[in-house]
Formats: sequence, structure tokens, C-alpha cells
Amino acid sequence: MPALPDLLRALESGDLSPTEHVDDVLARLDADTTNCVVTLDADRARSRAAELTARSARGERVGPLHGVAVGIKDLIDVAGLPTRCGSRLLADAPPAAADAPVVAMLRAAGAVVVGKLHTHEFAYGPVGDVAATGPARNPHDLTRVTGGSSSGSAAAVAAGHLPLALGTDTGASIRTPAALCGVAGLKPRRGALPGGGVFPLA
Repeated sequence: MPALPDLLRALESGDLSPTEHVDDVLARLDADTTNCVVTLDADRARSRAAELTARSARGERVGPLHGVAVGIKDLIDVAGLPTRCGSRLLADAPPAAADAPVVAMLRAAGAVVVGKLHTHEFAYGPVGDVAATGPARNPHDLTRVTGGSSSGSAAAVAAGHLPLALGTDTGASIRTPAALCGVAGLKPRRGALPGGGVFPLA
């Protein structure tokens, strides 16, 4: 997986289409060995990628992330997918009725949401080894932890499955897994992004 700036250049130049990129990402996530994936949204992702590929062919760009595949931590609502927060208590959670505002912002910027990613249960842990789907594993050494709670987001990027993933950070829940998996993790200033549609730890 190319670094995000290189990927953006390839998508903008037409050297790579959104369809080719999203198909590659879905294949990588489907073959994942880190347990970073909770739910893939393959059909909708491919449909959106095809739409963006057609717009690229017409010289149109939706936004700065046109065609970029993105994974979403499973504390954050994605329309049509359940938000289970890594817990068996929410095993029967219904699909979210709407995207969380941060997900809607990503879509408006041209990103393609490909699925939901592992989280330490209810984001309450720094390790990433407690979840209904089992522990997430560090892609650099599958015997080691990813850190938490944005475990799947860090693992997916570190494994080269995704160029970009969304997490949450109440008490280092982005920064810890980013550090343990060797990727860049950003905690924005509180209030810089809307928190609606995101399960709150505190």
C-alpha cells in the first residue's frame, strides 16, 4: 500500500482508479491475519468506488480524499452497519440509521468507507486484547498486542491494508496503538471534530 500522499497523487493522475484501489484494499482486509476487521461493507464500497471512478474519467473530483479507502473504528456509527463497540452486550445491535458526522465528513471529502475495525471493548483498555471478536494482533509480530483502544485502526494501517483509518482517543486510545504498531496517529484538539454518533467512554 503506498503512503497516503503517493496514493492521492496516483488517484488524481489516473494512474490508479478508485475501483482498483478499493478492490485491492478489500482483498487485503479479507485476507487479514491481525483480526483488525469487524465488518466489511464490500458491496457498498465497490459501488461507491465505481461511481468515483466514473467521475474521475469525467475530470471530476468529489474532494481531497477522492477514492481513498477508509476504515472506521467500531465505536463510530456507519449507516447500515451495527455499532457493537467490541462487546457481546451489543451483539444484536441494529444497523445505524445514519453516519456519525465524522464519517459523513469523510464521505463528503471523497473517501470510500470499506468497513468497521476492531476496538478494545467499549474503548475501555489500552491493550486491544479484550473484545467480542477476540484480540487484535500487531502486524509486525502476531504474538504481540496492538495497543488500544483503536486497535483495528492502527493494525489495518500498519499491515498495509488501508492508507487511513478513523479512531477515537479519550485517554491515548489513538496514540498508544499508533506507537505500538509504528504508524502516525493524530488526536485532534477536543471539539475540533463533532462527537455525535460515537460511543462515549467518558
